[in-house]
Amino acid sequence: MRAPSPISLVLTSLVAASLTLLAYWPGTQGALYYDDYASLKDLSKTQRWVDALGFILSGETGPLGRPIALASFVPQAAAWPDNTQDLLAVNVFIHVLNAVLLGQLVYMVMRLRQAEGLRAGWIALGAAWLWSLMPLLASTSLILIQRMTTLSATFSLLGLVGFVAAYPLRAQRPRLAFLIQYGALAIFTLLGVFTKENAALTPLYALLIDSLLLNRLTYPKPWQYLSRAILLAALALIIWYLSPLHLDWWGINEDRGWSSWQRLQYQAVLLWEYVRLLLSPLPTAFGPFHDVRTLSDYSFAQSILAACAWCLAIGAGAWLLVRQRNPWLLFAILWFLTGHLLESTVINLELMFEHRNYLAAFGIAWALAVAAAHAPGRLSRIAPVLFLAFVCINGLSLFAMTRLWGNPEAAAETWAARYPSSPRAAMHAASILTAARGPLSDQVDRLELANDIQRAIVILDRTAHYCPDCADVRLNALLLTCYLADRTDIKRRLDDLMRLMQQTGRINVSVADAFFILDNLVSTGQCPTLSQDDLLRLIDSIDQRSTPISAPWLARILFVGARIHYENQRYEQASLLLDKAERAQPLAQPILEYQVDLYKMLGRPDEALAAIERRRRLDPQKTGMTDQWLDELERSVKNP
Repeated sequence: MRAPSPISLVLTSLVAASLTLLAYWPGTQGALYYDDYASLKDLSKTQRWVDALGFILSGETGPLGRPIALASFVPQAAAWPDNTQDLLAVNVFIHVLNAVLLGQLVYMVMRLRQAEGLRAGWIALGAAWLWSLMPLLASTSLILIQRMTTLSATFSLLGLVGFVAAYPLRAQRPRLAFLIQYGALAIFTLLGVFTKENAALTPLYALLIDSLLLNRLTYPKPWQYLSRAILLAALALIIWYLSPLHLDWWGINEDRGWSSWQRLQYQAVLLWEYVRLLLSPLPTAFGPFHDVRTLSDYSFAQSILAACAWCLAIGAGAWLLVRQRNPWLLFAILWFLTGHLLESTVINLELMFEHRNYLAAFGIAWALAVAAAHAPGRLSRIAPVLFLAFVCINGLSLFAMTRLWGNPEAAAETWAARYPSSPRAAMHAASILTAARGPLSDQVDRLELANDIQRAIVILDRTAHYCPDCADVRLNALLLTCYLADRTDIKRRLDDLMRLMQQTGRINVSVADAFFILDNLVSTGQCPTLSQDDLLRLIDSIDQRSTPISAPWLARILFVGARIHYENQRYEQASLLLDKAERAQPLAQPILEYQVDLYKMLGRPDEALAAIERRRRLDPQKTGMTDQWLDELERSVKNP
């Protein structure tokens, strides 16, 4: 039997890339999701370069704003928000590019480990292809805003490829090798963190490659000490950033309802669940909605057992490294855990998202490809076949998933049924079912729309049953009931909401947004039996409740109440609510603008100037209220 040739490797690689594209392509017909709208709402207003620059620098996702990721959307502004296929196609191409970069990285490392060229190529192809088809990673490319994750990974991989490329120069030209290696890491890590902060882990990936896989290719001693010191310093900085020395591990986060320490215990178990999903890729196990996750999913005993299991796994990997000089189990485990350091430990993000595995999963794919290529004895024939079968299983599962994602209505109803207690799944389904469909030209169109609205209400009510405290679901159901003009049902739903808001109803951004929509419906007479006074009573029930509410959402709701009072010429009540909104969220620019307009209209310029002066004491970088802007506002008061 003739051995595979380099030409067959190249052709197979092209086929693999094409099949990955084909597997993902149905998903490019998919919908937009929750964070897409919040982060890209102003994308369509970027026709002028000044507006484009403002959009790029306006990011509020992450501490650095992620301007490079936002810049990547500007060339596609014309496609937003209607042409999702063009937008998502770019995401898929970035994913395939990342698979190519990962394949190149593996090939270079394997060659440096003295693997024969063709074998190194097949291992690289197998690892990259398996990774590219893993269904757990699908949401990273099919949720538009997660381009932040994939593009950040591109920069990380470019940095690692540059880092590994200079290894052959270490012995003879250490200065040049050092400049290339750490220049590449510095430049691409910096670009990566301004795309998404996860790229800060790039030096840690380099440390794993350097210390576990290429530890025999060292610099002359002074350079070797400096090289290792830089990588260990990056590790120390990340550990400090996550440690109790920098973060409060014990205080309960107001928005999340748990502490960093509690979250860390949860993640110890969840990381094993991610591994299970990577190794048993059933298409029904994946989806974009994980807001149903709570700390009660796992017990303290499960967290302890999971942590012990991680220690045993690392110990087993270390034993293989020391006794058999086999680094792959330890490398796969540490690469996976490194990839989760920022998002799956103590930073108080939501508990679970599938995209957090995007680069973290690759260590497992790499180790499996090496194991298949180096299986001993009789296994040497069957292991590559089993590996190829596993790749095919992943590909078929991915294709089944993307076909569902590419049918937004079917996907929305499927996920709402699969996760009946998920408010996001329910509201997404309601949004898809009731999406604008142009002018209603005849009675049939109106009946179809009414039927779809009724289906959406049924889904929202089902979620309200499973999640009694979900005020956002109930409020959205009330909004839809307004369109049906069912007076009895509107009154019943309002009374239920009033009772819920006074007690334990969860207030979040969806609730705050719904108040603006509801106020518009009521003020234009589109919600029978519901008056602005009803809305004010609802707002007052939120304002008076004893349980804490996140300040930004409370401020927005109070702002709606102030606007209602203002429109009805109850100016003192409007002023009181604006003062409360300011105390809740002094950084909000619209609140100050409304206060100034109100005080000017009432002939109380001193109070307007005092409100402006209070904002001058705040950090302008956090508020967007620069001294120049405040000066202009002050002049408008002094010189009306």
